[in-house]
Amino acid sequence: MTGKEFEQKLLRATTEAKQEMNDILEDETHLPSQYIAMGLKAGIMAVEFRTKHNQLDELPIDVVKRYNKAKQVTLKLHPMMNETSVSDFDNGFQLAVRALSQAVVTSEKLSDNTKLNVLHAFEEQLIAGLTMMLSNKVIALYNLLSIGANGAKTRKTLAGLLNIDVRTVSVLSRQLINAGVPVGSTRNSKQAGLFIIENQDELNKSTYSVENDALESMNRIHKLRGIDLDNWYTEFTAQKKQLQNM
Repeated sequence: MTGKEFEQKLLRATTEAKQEMNDILEDETHLPSQYIAMGLKAGIMAVEFRTKHNQLDELPIDVVKRYNKAKQVTLKLHPMMNETSVSDFDNGFQLAVRALSQAVVTSEKLSDNTKLNVLHAFEEQLIAGLTMMLSNKVIALYNLLSIGANGAKTRKTLAGLLNIDVRTVSVLSRQLINAGVPVGSTRNSKQAGLFIIENQDELNKSTYSVENDALESMNRIHKLRGIDLDNWYTEFTAQKKQLQNM
């Protein structure tokens, strides 16, 4: 299969897939499923656009950019979307990207060498695009953080301001710490959230919960490593009987 034939086949497939998503969106009443379909359609349209303009080499990084744009538009059109439904949209778009990669991998017309080259190009450009996105988001998070615990913002608040999910806020805050920014966090109900550490007291309070979590994790590891895998069930059954007889 020549490059031109591959592009024509891909264009036909994306056109049909987009129509399938349109049909699903017309008939689907389950809201999360609608968001998944919308995410899939957005991803397919990014593939279709690059195929039409003979720019498949630029597709992976463009997919990342178009995803952000599509997500912003979706949020404006559907203001009732919450964190869960946005996550459904994310899943849909990722499915579209994975489908493209899978199409390359399973193609019987492409040689192994060609598959490796295409997937390698995808990986390189996606990483470049994601790194660029994360870098921008890291700076945006930094600009939102107040100095001192009194101005702490919750992860949920920051996620809303950055148009990302709560888990990504945690990832970005770790990246800031790795970059040398003293990002603190507290679980105090009055000042729960993230902030830039201003003094030693705030540092101590921020590290206290982290140290406790680390000690708990180490204790769990120690307990797990000390379990006799051959006899644990017999020993546990005996203990259970003793407890039940008390």
